[in-house]
Amino acid sequence: MFYKYITIGITHVLPGGVDHILFIISLFFLSPTLKAIIKQSLVFTLAHSITLLLGAFSIIPNWPDIIEPFIAFTILSTALLNLYTNKSNISSYKYVMPFLFGLIHGLGFASALREIGIPKSEFVFALLSFNIGVELAQIMIIGSLFYLVFKPFSNKAYYSNLIVYPINVIIAIVALYMFIERIAII
Repeated sequence: MFYKYITIGITHVLPGGVDHILFIISLFFLSPTLKAIIKQSLVFTLAHSITLLLGAFSIIPNWPDIIEPFIAFTILSTALLNLYTNKSNISSYKYVMPFLFGLIHGLGFASALREIGIPKSEFVFALLSFNIGVELAQIMIIGSLFYLVFKPFSNKAYYSNLIVYPINVIIAIVALYMFIERIAII
């Protein structure tokens, strides 16, 4: 059972969670070091664990039609921060933002877990396993970006203009589309 829910957590992100993948990519580019992105990822995971738990136990209502546009908005906001913010000015909110946005994403995860229909006797263990799977998927994304993009290119003069900027423009466009599409459902 442990591996079952870890696998569900991983596949919820890779390949199934385009919104989650886009958020983690934008979060990656917001951070100037691997240590900072790992800390931000852990803060994000802590936050989404809180609302995932509260949502999964129905302490917070399940409103996927309302939450989904907000998830798209978090992606759009993070991509825009990468486009319009000086990285040296980010320190004041580099952990607050992933925490707040993680709270929103956790509500989305809670909806996904409710659809799976976890038996009450397995719930806490399944929730923990699912969360481990999500975190492993995030680490895979961060590790891939670090070794394929950041490490070989971050010291190049063109890194921001030819890598960070275009990727975040694409993410912002996709996130805006997702936001408009999801808001139209409400």
